[in-house]
Amino acid sequence: MKSQFIFSLFLAAGPLLSSCRDDGSAQDPMMMPEPEVTVTTVRGEEIPVTSNLPGRMEAFLQAEVRARVTGIIQERFYQEGQNVKQGDLLFKIEPEPLQAALDECKAALDRAQAVLTDAQDKAKRYSALVSKGAVSGREHTQSVAEEARARAEYAAAKAALERARLDLEYTNVTAPISGRVRRALVTKGALVDQNGFTHLTTVEQIDPIYVRFSSPASQRSRLRRAILSGLWKEIPLEEIKVRLCSPTERNTRIRAISSSRTWRWTPARTPLK
Repeated sequence: MKSQFIFSLFLAAGPLLSSCRDDGSAQDPMMMPEPEVTVTTVRGEEIPVTSNLPGRMEAFLQAEVRARVTGIIQERFYQEGQNVKQGDLLFKIEPEPLQAALDECKAALDRAQAVLTDAQDKAKRYSALVSKGAVSGREHTQSVAEEARARAEYAAAKAALERARLDLEYTNVTAPISGRVRRALVTKGALVDQNGFTHLTTVEQIDPIYVRFSSPASQRSRLRRAILSGLWKEIPLEEIKVRLCSPTERNTRIRAISSSRTWRWTPARTPLK
């Protein structure tokens, strides 16, 4: 009885299997669609390490322009913030007193030259006469000393003339370096003093320019530990790249010129108590 039941079951499943093979359009409801798979190849690559640090820009060269002679400022020949070249005229100091001093030094040099010529002639004559006994040895020695004294006075007068010539040249205050001129610290008509080295203005060279910045000690320690552990690779100092980003918002100082003729003065009123 049991064998007949199994046989009839196979007979009943036979037509069903035969129909599945004959009809190609029929699908098995239990069959799932093939899933889509994305394959990614993993490989190692070097990633640069960046660090954001606050910095401050400084001029590559900075020269303070100071007065080297005493006098009155007659004129200023530049605009504040202007780019100038080395040797450009910035200020003019009155030259008349120094021109007079130069003329005086020229006269003193001519006088010293005349005294030296006379002393040389006297010493030469006494040198010839002392051998003949016409003059004493003391007089000859004295003439030689006078010649040496006259020669020294001539040298001093010549140096004073050169100094006076330099002082006259210093009335033309020029730019010591090429760069951008900052705000003038004196105005026309101001008295400047060579003893106090009056500060007139400053010239700064900003191309190229220095950028000064510093990193926290904790950040440097973390960087060193990463290099020692092999996590990061150390590179030569000359291969480190620096990118400067200026702040988007910053305070700006502006200086403007306005005529006082357009002003309207209103006296202040204090209420009576």
